[in-house]
Amino acid sequence: DDHSKLDELSALGEHLARLQEKLPPEKVRLIRRDVHDGIVGARNRGVQEARFPIVIILDSHAEVTPGWLEPLVGRIAEDRTRVVVPNIVPIHIDTLKHEGGNTWPPLRGAFNWRLSFTIWPADGRLDILEPQVDKRCSAIKSPVMPGGLFAMDRAYFLELGMYDPEIKYYGAEHVEMSFRVWTCGGSMEIAPCSHIGHIYREFDRFGVDPQLGGVDISAVLDRNDARVAEVWLDDYKDIFFKFRPNRGDLGDLAPRRALREKLQCKPFRWFLDEVVRDMYVPDVDASRGALTAGSADLCVDTENRNDGAVALAPCRHESQSQTFEFTSAGYLQRSWH
Repeated sequence: DDHSKLDELSALGEHLARLQEKLPPEKVRLIRRDVHDGIVGARNRGVQEARFPIVIILDSHAEVTPGWLEPLVGRIAEDRTRVVVPNIVPIHIDTLKHEGGNTWPPLRGAFNWRLSFTIWPADGRLDILEPQVDKRCSAIKSPVMPGGLFAMDRAYFLELGMYDPEIKYYGAEHVEMSFRVWTCGGSMEIAPCSHIGHIYREFDRFGVDPQLGGVDISAVLDRNDARVAEVWLDDYKDIFFKFRPNRGDLGDLAPRRALREKLQCKPFRWFLDEVVRDMYVPDVDASRGALTAGSADLCVDTENRNDGAVALAPCRHESQSQTFEFTSAGYLQRSWH
């Protein structure tokens, strides 16, 4: 319990007491923290309190299905440096029904240069990790995890330095861990036979938290991502700061940089070449701006589409859909990566 003061959690003790009646002693334990600073501190504490060799971290708004556990722990039992992510099935927020969840064609997690999580098609030849089984059942190599659902060897989690404790509230922790796992000797994969449902919330998760009144969440999230860029991206951090130019106080980066050196982690270039493989690397110094049509009143607009025809729309200052860049290769492209 992340020192929460939400009214609905007043019944948590009673709920756990009912569970204890049906389970072996101390099968479920409630650990209450004395600070309220987000999922990173809560998960780090949870791993420290855990008593068994493998830890599985799930969001509170997730629901497991029959047979979810074995595909996760089986892969870790073969290699303790594997971080295994389940197949995440959307749960409708109103009906609570599972929707979709197909695992073929295979997908993998990736990122963009703003350090947001994205989903890409997996390569049926390079990303299928178990050639001895039906390809639809094989673990899938994934550069980045989507967030709050994964299994990992507990000791290995601690050896790799846990989550960065200076990442606050929410955001960037999954990208940071993905970069760290891959470049520091581990691997990450998706287990398509482990199905776990997940509710994608359609409300402001911070707005409902009474303890965050007065906290500038946008600044916190910018700080989280910037810490990851400064520690792990090497010279590629300049691309991140091109699109996310907010350079505030990032806190003490020395402990995470020392961790990277201690673990003898590979450079970020290796991660791009060997793990991600086909990541587009934009020019840092490409000319950027809007394309006007005859006058300054109308601008070329992508309408936030990744492909297809562009349109003309009234010019809007610094609009992402109207910002283009002219690259060193002579291409004119949308400036959003």
